Amino acid sequence: MRERRVRFKEFSARAAALLTCMVCVLCAACGNGAAATTMKLARVEGEVSVRDEKEKDLTPAEDMNLYSGYQLKTGKESYSYINLDSVKLTKMDEESDVEIQKSGKDLEILLHSGSLFFNVTEPLKEDETMSIRTSNMAVGIRGTCGWVDVPGEGEMYVYILEGTVECSITDPDTGEVAAAQTVTEGESARLVWKDGKAEIIVENFTKEEIPFFVTAELEKDSRFEEQVGEILAANEEASGNGAEDGEGVSGEDGSGEETSGEDGNAVQEPVVITTNVNELEFVNGNGTGNVIVTLRDGMYGAVNLNGEEIVPNKYSTYVRTPNKEGQFALGDGENTFVFDNQGNMVVEIPGLISLQISENAATYSRTNAEGRKEVGCYDMGEGRMTLKMELTNEQWQSNFSAQITEMQNGSFYCSSPGDLRLRQIQKDGSTVWTDEALEAEMERIWEEEEQSQGEQMPDRDWANVGGMSSFMYDPGYPVQSPNGGYMVCAPWLEASIFRMFDCNERRYLRFDTYRLEEGFVWNQFEEMWPQSFYDDGQWYANKGTQVVMRGFVTYGGEDHTDYLVDFSKARTDELGNVLNLSDLILAEYPYISLAGDGYYAASDGESWFYLNEQGSMVNSARWTDCSGFYDGYALVVEEDGMAYVVDKNFDKVTEGYPADSVSRSGGMLCVRKGDEQTFIYIR
Repeated sequence: MRERRVRFKEFSARAAALLTCMVCVLCAACGNGAAATTMKLARVEGEVSVRDEKEKDLTPAEDMNLYSGYQLKTGKESYSYINLDSVKLTKMDEESDVEIQKSGKDLEILLHSGSLFFNVTEPLKEDETMSIRTSNMAVGIRGTCGWVDVPGEGEMYVYILEGTVECSITDPDTGEVAAAQTVTEGESARLVWKDGKAEIIVENFTKEEIPFFVTAELEKDSRFEEQVGEILAANEEASGNGAEDGEGVSGEDGSGEETSGEDGNAVQEPVVITTNVNELEFVNGNGTGNVIVTLRDGMYGAVNLNGEEIVPNKYSTYVRTPNKEGQFALGDGENTFVFDNQGNMVVEIPGLISLQISENAATYSRTNAEGRKEVGCYDMGEGRMTLKMELTNEQWQSNFSAQITEMQNGSFYCSSPGDLRLRQIQKDGSTVWTDEALEAEMERIWEEEEQSQGEQMPDRDWANVGGMSSFMYDPGYPVQSPNGGYMVCAPWLEASIFRMFDCNERRYLRFDTYRLEEGFVWNQFEEMWPQSFYDDGQWYANKGTQVVMRGFVTYGGEDHTDYLVDFSKARTDELGNVLNLSDLILAEYPYISLAGDGYYAASDGESWFYLNEQGSMVNSARWTDCSGFYDGYALVVEEDGMAYVVDKNFDKVTEGYPADSVSRSGGMLCVRKGDEQTFIYIR
């Protein structure tokens, strides 16, 4: 199980107060914001009691209004559903006790005991909050799905099925945040407050851990159930127990001689390294970098392609996948450590929040001991820190760090929620560019449109321009690093919306809305998110002008659909809103995986095949499974259950491997058969 232990000791009082009142969610779900104003008891099953704020017993009834101070309890084999504006549902498990506290647009559900399922399909507006909490533990809800369990005093469990949340523990004596940690889909968090110390332990969970009262809700939506199943199946595939003293690992570094594949193709002898996942699991690797990150007993380490341990399995956090130089990062919950491909620790960074490694440099952002956002750069070639800069013009404090990109051509981008500013910075700290001129231009356009509409101006959600009813600029933070001259971004204030930043023209393409004669409407991607892929030793959300959009909020009866979108021919208005979205969709399938080498893996639900960059199916066979391409090679599984490495002509270049499934794990190809896992790299 992947586990992260996170301890935070110092936060500013202002940051603590903010997180206590509003636990922000970098959600993966999206849509229009909706005020949490109407609370109703949707229905009950079994024995459910309701008391008002004066502790007067009330008779439960369908669509019964609920108000601040109301308390609900469920008996054995009994359940209660609370409906919040029809897009926010909570379900109480049996023998649970909750209390509703509401002040203005701030809503808290106090879970005194038991378990509570939540499914929020539309995120709240920027001035609204919703959280589930105990006395001093909280999880923010803004557009996500999961459940919370309180087994006893001083302990809370949080499980996320969809989206991303920020969990926190507050010191009841000082009011300061003692620990905070991001938890995303497929992960669970155990929050513990004991003897004046806070600890948050994050790990993957499996389908078997989902309780009955939650599975009953998932089964109502086949698409959602399938999506959650895929996430948790990946967790199960990635789980495994450790071995003692490196047992269970065999490695071959290859002879370097050319051999013939089944179809007579001359290739170099592949590097093949195999392990039993019950003893030692391979997580991700890079063949060029000669490194594989491993997992044993929930702790991370690394081996080389000979199977020799270069970093012991003693790190609780997996921070950064090995790049082509074999540089990677692991953490112990308090500090992050960057290693080279020999296993030497290159740099230690305390209290890390975000980190990227490229061009022999580590760029990072964190919240330092003084509670300020700090951006830094460590040049591994020079062996020194070239940049350590505090972001001093923060307008408001947040426990979210600034988001940064990898170093590219000697500079990187960063953005902070404190000042909503996008910057391009060189590794010595000098500023290449800021978006001040872009902000001024957008404000000018907004004012002209407002004046031209006058009193007849329709209501608009100006989050699409960077604000709400009045202009507020929010350029967005980098979701991942630029690729092919473009970068996927998401607004800090509307984190479920994505947009593309043109790094050359320094302008945004917005997919938030598109213009019709009657005004602005939400487009079909309001509940979708760009998918990540690994290429050239890094993770990206786009390949040049192409993205794969995957839905994360689903509806019963509809099939899951991925969209391959190319925005190179996008038509936009002055604000960058894309006007011809339907013209940009190249392909639609239940599954599409963006990958390198010009081919994308896809599935129609019955078989697997490849698409070219125009979205057309290539003339190749169909398989029971296949991986994405990397450095000219991919894995395919035939009907007889044998996996083969193929080249870009789809010719087999290796012998067959018995396989249940295949994948691309970072920069290496992976075959899984039962408990045996094989990593393959063609030199």
